[in-house]
Amino acid sequence: MTPKQRLVYEFIWNFWVEHAYSPTYDDVRNHFGFKSDNSVVNYYQALEKKGYIKNCGTRGVIPVDMAFILSFLTTF
Repeated sequence: MTPKQRLVYEFIWNFWVEHAYSPTYDDVRNHFGFKSDNSVVNYYQALEKKGYIKNCGTRGVIPVDMAFILSFLTTF
């Protein structure tokens, strides 16, 4: 993971912790000052390819570690 990818990943993780849902492209774009949603898509694709996040379709993305924790908690 590159340093910039780590920053995006940490933002996604912290957003999930604070809000209990995925940040929108606008949230990420505005936070990092990206000029287009395409930059966000590129980071999401890179993080997903490396196995750090999971794309949940219309529900956004979730860090894989968090997905595991949530699935474990819902089994009880």
